[in-house]
Amino acid sequence: MSTSAHTVFIPVKNEENNLQRCLDSILLSAGTNVDVHVFDDCSTDRTAEILQEYADRHDNIHAHKGFGKGPAIIRNYFLEEVTNPYIIFVDGDIEVQSNWYQEIERSISKMSDTIVAIGGAQKIPHISKGLEKFHGALLESFSFLSDHIQQASDFVEVKHNPLCNVIYKTQPLKDVQGFDEHLFPGEDLDMDIRLYRNGYKFLYNPEMVVYHHRPDTIKEFQTMLIKYGKT
Repeated sequence: MSTSAHTVFIPVKNEENNLQRCLDSILLSAGTNVDVHVFDDCSTDRTAEILQEYADRHDNIHAHKGFGKGPAIIRNYFLEEVTNPYIIFVDGDIEVQSNWYQEIERSISKMSDTIVAIGGAQKIPHISKGLEKFHGALLESFSFLSDHIQQASDFVEVKHNPLCNVIYKTQPLKDVQGFDEHLFPGEDLDMDIRLYRNGYKFLYNPEMVVYHHRPDTIKEFQTMLIKYGKT
């Protein structure tokens, strides 16, 4: 796998309504400075078709098939193949801000032997309406879960960054044997706990911004809360 560009990993499932916006925003912000690897985890909508269209048009977007067993398994499979010193994790339901890649580079400059991950901000998309906007505002007001949504004005040390917008040094992830494949959600929190116990630290960069789409129905929002509650 090429080391000439930073590696972006995106696991997706049934993201036909978001994937195009996600990929367009990354291309606009980063251009060919990133190699984007998208794993479709057995979607039943048009996700795979949309992904293949982008892979056909852009040399730095790569379409992969998942195993239908959740994102942790896909992340570990991909982790075994990565030779780049950094991995950028985002979700398929986000859009990156125009200066996002610039902030990725600034974050990398803060990395050290002990600082191995830097996460960024999640904001409500400008186009959000109705329940999606309400659910996003609710999560922000609660600072949902531990360190899930941060409020800071500059780089600050944290104990956890969610995988929707974070860059890791690759080798420490391999050193702790990757993600717990029995956890979803919560595999990112578990990973950071194990890294922290091994003496590593994490930062949060409030200028590294993504716009995170949220469930637009009460049922989907309740399902998300139940999943997080179990972890």
